[in-house]
Amino acid sequence: MRNRMTLVMAGAAVALLLLAACDDEPTQQEAEEQFCDDVAVLSAALGELRDVDNETSVDEFEAARESVRNAYNNVIASAEQLRDVRLDDLKEANDNLSEAVDDIDDDASLDEALASIDEEVEEVSVQLSQVLNDVNCGSGQGGQERSDE
Repeated sequence: MRNRMTLVMAGAAVALLLLAACDDEPTQQEAEEQFCDDVAVLSAALGELRDVDNETSVDEFEAARESVRNAYNNVIASAEQLRDVRLDDLKEANDNLSEAVDDIDDDASLDEALASIDEEVEEVSVQLSQVLNDVNCGSGQGGQERSDE
């Protein structure tokens, strides 16, 4: 009898753990909110990269690029939780930006470097806006102004 009770208790504990694990999955609304927040961060990071000027240090430029890279990775990760989000064009635009940054000549001035990536930064922004058409992020400003709040 004691063994049977132990088995029942163990089974109940496993069932509770499985239920708790299921609760870790975000709802579609939570996934959209996370995605919108991540999009807002990427949009801000792209703005910082655009704001780099000839008074910006190379370290500041590299930090801005790293912020874009990290924010982009977060957008991709959070998009995996969503249905019907097309990322191919955004991925291509980001790949083109990465290549443009990698192709910057070591002897280039910061102005030259910025000019060489300007189109790619703009294209990532355009494609990010297109991705927002797939998700209800309110005003299109990421998670900052959702209409459901």
